[in-house]
Amino acid sequence: MAEMLNTKSEGFIERKLVVLLALFYTGLTIISMIKTIYLKVFVGLLGFVTWTDIIISMILEWMGVMGFAILISYLIKSLIERKTSWRYIIPIHLFCALIFGALMTFLHQLATIIDNLPHRRGFNLERLRFNFIQYFEYNLLVYFTITFIIYTYFYIKSSLAESEKKNIIQQKFHEAKTLALQNQLHPHFLFNSLNSVSALIDIDKEKSKDMIADISEYLYNTVNLHEHKLISLEHELELLDKYLNIIETRFQAQLSIKKEIHLEPKSIQVPPLIIQPLVENAVKHGYSATHQSLIVEIEISIDENKLLVIEVRNNGTPLDKNLTEMKKKGTGIKNIDERLRAIYGQDYQLNCYNDMVSSKVVYQIILIPNIDDLNEK
Repeated sequence: MAEMLNTKSEGFIERKLVVLLALFYTGLTIISMIKTIYLKVFVGLLGFVTWTDIIISMILEWMGVMGFAILISYLIKSLIERKTSWRYIIPIHLFCALIFGALMTFLHQLATIIDNLPHRRGFNLERLRFNFIQYFEYNLLVYFTITFIIYTYFYIKSSLAESEKKNIIQQKFHEAKTLALQNQLHPHFLFNSLNSVSALIDIDKEKSKDMIADISEYLYNTVNLHEHKLISLEHELELLDKYLNIIETRFQAQLSIKKEIHLEPKSIQVPPLIIQPLVENAVKHGYSATHQSLIVEIEISIDENKLLVIEVRNNGTPLDKNLTEMKKKGTGIKNIDERLRAIYGQDYQLNCYNDMVSSKVVYQIILIPNIDDLNEK
């Protein structure tokens, strides 16, 4: 209970809470009015009580209860904010319940006095004491029902605020994790690219210069991508083309790359640099002593379920590990998987397998085209 309300609310009292309390006691007042009408009209009881007395009594009691309920709401809010112990809260509420009972008894007799003003009748202390005892359990029940509503309101409000806070923290965590994973790509890419430049520089200086220019332009265009959780597929493909220029220069005649894009890339959102590691993995593991010439096919489409399918296929060395083993031992596939999980949760697929029909190695990502679609689920 001490942690139920972690921030102070603005204003003297909550408007929504006042509405709830008003609805509760208005309903109770209507029920009481129906009961009084039945007893007076159909049963013949309460003949000595006038209609004026009944109406004034109910109006005064309604106003008194609402005023007292607002004060109790403020008291409960203060007790929660001060993290007051239950050993103090219980006696406080018992004392307030007695005050509430006395107030209701007073208002009831005040209504009778107002109704009998021509007769100049004052307060009858004996009558006050009798009514206080007679309606004590009813007033006690009303008071603790009101306090229950108030505590429940603050508990639900606090729970919702705590849930929202956790969601924000989780979102920030995923953003930080995604950023860290994206930043892993640059050192990995630079290491491979600079090795290629080093190998090429003694063979063809002009091509090595072009390759350095391509690397520089690629890094310039990717340096600020950490600020974006998603980018357009069109932008992703532009970055991929620069990367493909680099690796085609590196492997020259030994590598052939084909692309098939079966959609409008401007309207699709994807995580930045999500295709490059697939191509890099296909090239890295595709070559072997028996596969010295490699064809890499990149195909992107929307399937019948309106999901984005990204496939990178190669005709090189078949995979000798399953996806779980690849994630444990390899940086690229593990990085892709963790980045997708940070953004999409469980709403994605990452597949790596040997296609027995085409005799090709397939790296496949299936995901929701836009993150807005994911949030609406």
